Amino acid sequence: GGAGGDEGFGGFGDFETSQPAAAAFVPPVAVLKHEGALDACFFGASEALPMPPSELAGFSMPSASLVGGLVAGGAPLDVGPDADGSVEGTRKVLVALLRVGRCADAAACDKHLRALIALDGHAASYAAAISNDDLEEAMRIKKELLSPLKLQLASQGSQDAWRSPQTVPSAPSLRAAVDSALGAPGSSAFVGTFAEPLEAAVAAANNALAHGRQISHGELAAAGALQREAHSAALLLCSLPLLALRQYARQWELLLKACTSKLAEVSGPLQNLLKMAETQRKPLLTAETAGAEFVKSAAALCSCARLLRAALEQHGSYWPDGALSQEAKLLANPTPGGALEEQLAPLVAKALAEISAGSSVGLVSREDARVWAACSSLGAVALNDRCALTLVPLRGDGERASLPSGVTWAGKPYHLGCANLWANCVSSEPPPAADSVPHAAGWRLRGGRG
Repeated sequence: GGAGGDEGFGGFGDFETSQPAAAAFVPPVAVLKHEGALDACFFGASEALPMPPSELAGFSMPSASLVGGLVAGGAPLDVGPDADGSVEGTRKVLVALLRVGRCADAAACDKHLRALIALDGHAASYAAAISNDDLEEAMRIKKELLSPLKLQLASQGSQDAWRSPQTVPSAPSLRAAVDSALGAPGSSAFVGTFAEPLEAAVAAANNALAHGRQISHGELAAAGALQREAHSAALLLCSLPLLALRQYARQWELLLKACTSKLAEVSGPLQNLLKMAETQRKPLLTAETAGAEFVKSAAALCSCARLLRAALEQHGSYWPDGALSQEAKLLANPTPGGALEEQLAPLVAKALAEISAGSSVGLVSREDARVWAACSSLGAVALNDRCALTLVPLRGDGERASLPSGVTWAGKPYHLGCANLWANCVSSEPPPAADSVPHAAGWRLRGGRG
């Protein structure tokens, strides 16, 4: 491994072993009395996890024989030979994608098509400006209109993929796979959350096309995100037994309660800190001071709480009846203003902004937590590529900020902050549901040993 050592890991420097984390988090009784802080680098890493794809070999979701309806395949898209890269050719591809219920691909194709149409219109204006020797106008059109639109065009690889067999299964395929795994009673929540809305969206889009009505890109994008979420959800349901689902929900409930308790203890000192005059507060929030570490830990707690609540809310919406306790359901959907992390988040954000030296520690937004938990942009994510505690993917989706840095504990992958919080606030033993996650033998600590 490299020479990065344990920098930024606090008590997790050797967390690839099964040893418990360092001293428990003790909230301060005054602003600067902050002992045994949670790792200040929680959620601050922006670099990708150093795990080459080759090291993922052997760690995948169930085989095609177990979840056949969820595996990419089938016939190529049925489009005629004249469906080329032109506006009309791309329109035919879009119609064909919607006909077979490929909402995720249709949304990407629609974005590409809209950019093509706009480019054609502005290209005529550009040519007219050149013809009239109006070079200033031509440069403006090129810089402000043509160049940004070209960035919205799909790559040739993506365009070829639209004509290839599906990579994200259609709603009927997803429904059939989950029905086969769980039976009708067990799959009813999944059907109501995903399959029926997807089927309705596809029917509405095809009806609009049949009657010459335009479909908004927002509608297609929402249907595409829902299809990716459904694919991810179906793979989890077909991969984890009910006992594992119950264990995960119980883990989130326990950890969210512990996290909320710590946030309640942090609340007073945080408010006191922000009530200080700026001239008093500024020296306390310079890099590597106790005040700065306190704020970073408060941000970590808010971020963990948001991820945990998003996991409860997302997965509780489609898991079989009995997977979540009544208390877990209440935690997933608190009363307006009842989530303490949301009350404290504006204060934490304000304090983080005042920390000097450009702290890399950030605050996971509520929307990012929801999108990550749902896999709205990623779609299907293998179990070994998810945090063994929260089931949140271990990597960003390319559109949002990178996810937290990762560690292994007893051979299983975790987000650093979530594992640290569990070890400090719940148990020195790994969470029980981690037994359902394949070992991550290829993992290496960020900047550290292989």
